Amino acid sequence: MKYYTVNPGDTAESILKKIDKDYGLSNVYVFTRPQDLAGNAKVLTIRIPKRDDYVKVDGPGFIVYEVYNMLLSK
Repeated sequence: MKYYTVNPGDTAESILKKIDKDYGLSNVYVFTRPQDLAGNAKVLTIRIPKRDDYVKVDGPGFIVYEVYNMLLSK
């Protein structure tokens, strides 16, 4: 399992570019809706069926929800 933590200055697009570089966006699927962490932080679980693996994106809720929505609309 790989974690992508949203750092200051990251955008939803930059996170998706990292995932695309590592796995290819056509190979990933949203596994669950973003879940609550402490404060306004969220975590999103993404599945990679070809590798039988998962990726988690955690950070500020608004960016995690942008990543979630962008993956659903791909």
